[in-house]
Amino acid sequence: MKTLLKISWRNCWKSPLRTGIVIGSIIVGIWSSIFMMGFMDGMMTSRKNNVINTRLGHIQIHSPEYEYDPNILNSVKDREKVIQALENNPHVVGYTDRFVTEGVLKTAREQRGIKINGIDVEKDAATLLISEKADQGSFFGEEFKYPVAVGDKLAKELKLEIGSKVSLSLTKPDSTQTSKNFKVAAIYKSGDAAYDNYNIFVPKEAIYKVIKSDEPIVHEIIVKIDDIEKADEVKAELLKSIKSDEVLTWLEADPYSAYAEDSYGMMMFILMTVIIVALLFGILNTVIMSVLERKREIGVLRSIGMTKKKVWAMITLESLIFGLVGGPLGILTGWATTAYFGKYGFDLSSYGEAMEAYGLDTIVYFNIPVEYYFIYSFLIVIATVIGSLIPAYIATRVNPIEAIRSI
Repeated sequence: MKTLLKISWRNCWKSPLRTGIVIGSIIVGIWSSIFMMGFMDGMMTSRKNNVINTRLGHIQIHSPEYEYDPNILNSVKDREKVIQALENNPHVVGYTDRFVTEGVLKTAREQRGIKINGIDVEKDAATLLISEKADQGSFFGEEFKYPVAVGDKLAKELKLEIGSKVSLSLTKPDSTQTSKNFKVAAIYKSGDAAYDNYNIFVPKEAIYKVIKSDEPIVHEIIVKIDDIEKADEVKAELLKSIKSDEVLTWLEADPYSAYAEDSYGMMMFILMTVIIVALLFGILNTVIMSVLERKREIGVLRSIGMTKKKVWAMITLESLIFGLVGGPLGILTGWATTAYFGKYGFDLSSYGEAMEAYGLDTIVYFNIPVEYYFIYSFLIVIATVIGSLIPAYIATRVNPIEAIRSI
């Protein structure tokens, strides 16, 4: 085996340029695919974190009817029991109960249909990061009696600024319409343009005064837990106490995120497979060329006693050398690139508007699960072995007598 390995190594470097090109293509191919996977994973993580930290939390609780009919009367049915269950659960680190309804925002120029979120800033801050996203002003100071926070995109379209007066119209519990003037106290930028263009935030106490409700009305309770992986477990525990209301994990509350999570692993596998197949054909072509150029040499080796098995092993080793040299170098450069951009981020601020349209941050931090490196290593070895099958078959079919006569 040691002799075969020496022969295979020397055969690989009889044409240094060709071998260098093959190994270089393996390195570049693997590096580029790891770069793309790290970028894709970073974007997926960015969107997931943005959705969880600004909108969904880890778990949502609301009336079973609310999702299909967001009527002001479809509030959480047993608020006290729900809050008690949350207080008693050790995995819950924060929760916020919100008043949520559809309404109309009017300015001197035009009006717009919006979603009104009545919040408690302290509870929201312990659960979500939306109050920290204020680009101008703050959630909610003492400056205005009836303050409102609007999204950056909505503010630009309606030409609003801090202190601008707007009128909010909504339906009261008795089904009558009411309206009230508010002043813009904050302009926030969540990173999701569609969300910013539709959602406004007001203090719960202010909205209760507007609709003349003495009792708190809660349509949505957003829950933050200590470990996102325990969302299903915490949901099951909460359902033991919560019977009248619906409990959803963040994936259940956002079907798009659920689909993305399910398809992400398949997308990564498909990308790896495409790269590996491309590298396989590169190795296959190179080794076949090498075998055809060395037919007389292989014939001589066969004539002096080298068996077909040893010829097969020699060609397989030559193919493996390409993968075992280029593969680790490609994985190492890919890992280094991913680690760098995982720490410092990949700046896409020049595409800020496009990124925000999809709810993505302009700085993407790369990340790849460690197991993908091991999967890649395994696939490279398999690809190089498969790539040696046809060349090895051709080599074992060389006729020693014909090879000697051709010298």
